[in-house]
Amino acid sequence: MIEKDNGGRDDLPPDLSTKELRDMALILARQQSMQNYTTLPHGSFLYKVETSWKSSMIEGDSTVVCVKTVRELEGAIKSLTTETIFIPLAAAITEQAIVRVCQRHAVTKTMFKEVKVAENGK
Repeated sequence: MIEKDNGGRDDLPPDLSTKELRDMALILARQQSMQNYTTLPHGSFLYKVETSWKSSMIEGDSTVVCVKTVRELEGAIKSLTTETIFIPLAAAITEQAIVRVCQRHAVTKTMFKEVKVAENGK
């Protein structure tokens, strides 16, 4: 039997794969980003996530749709297969535009908007 080196730490499972570590990091990024949110029309939530490894993890998730314009946002909200939307810092989408799009469509979505540290109330 071949044993994997866990760096001398007994508390780390020696058989964690890179994929498992990425999955855990994504879960952690989402959990920590869900502390600062706005409730939107029709039960959607807008979570503000600071530009960091957390926003990179969420944006890179294959189940998340990244939008950069209001038109792309509207398409993602109307899509029956999209559950989670990421709006990068450079996107030309204001919170007022997000609210207006949500008002037009009676669907529930989870959205993460990337913000600078100062915009996240810190």
